[in-house]
Amino acid sequence: MPGYPPLALQAGVEGSVTFELSVEGGRVRQISRAAGNPLLLEPSKRVARSWQFGDATNADVPVELRFTIGRSGQAGTARSALEYLPSGGVRVDVLGYRPPPVVLHERPRAGGRSGAGAGGRPPSTLAVRKSAPAACAPSLVGQAELPLYPAVAWGLGISGTVVVAVTVDGGGKASARIKSSSNQWLTAPTLANASTWRFQSGMPGSFDVTYTYRIRGTPTALPANPKVILALPCAVTVIARPVKPTRFNDPAGHSR
Repeated sequence: MPGYPPLALQAGVEGSVTFELSVEGGRVRQISRAAGNPLLLEPSKRVARSWQFGDATNADVPVELRFTIGRSGQAGTARSALEYLPSGGVRVDVLGYRPPPVVLHERPRAGGRSGAGAGGRPPSTLAVRKSAPAACAPSLVGQAELPLYPAVAWGLGISGTVVVAVTVDGGGKASARIKSSSNQWLTAPTLANASTWRFQSGMPGSFDVTYTYRIRGTPTALPANPKVILALPCAVTVIARPVKPTRFNDPAGHSR
């Protein structure tokens, strides 16, 4: 049974999709006459390709999937109900509930150490806020590299904010430029990260993305995993702990 497509659930997209399955020997050979929102349609087609019918089934089967977001219920869950219609078609109703924020932790490698990220730092702990304000932007992020705390700014203890202006074309390609920056050491790494973003096609738009960098917490001897909070596509927050200065001893025993 199909679940609620995650991107559609994140964006609050509801509605129906329809298509026709060409079934031969109980297996789906082709999908045609497809219609509906791409965020709902493409995942539905992928699920339908795995469906199996009776071995003797050789027919064109019309399919309708209806997606609804519930207003109350267990967040992050979905319920599906399938009905065979007298006409020979199939109707599926999917009820989903928006998920809460989730936290993804880097899986340690053998020996208990996590992999190193850019600049020799360990990868970040990622906290993802699944939903962003609807008025923020019409475009949906399809993929993006994980932002890290700019190395030089981190070492110097610099916090600040950078605003990036993003324009997305109909094919999902984005162009980015710096609109404002509170510190030069934050500017280039932020623009480099924003340039890795790719968006869902067919949803062009222009909007601002605010990157906020904060250093807070107890100092640590080694760089600890930053925390990254994504409220895509309009807000990115990176929080890192301060790093203690390193002291060295010369051969004479003097610290410096």
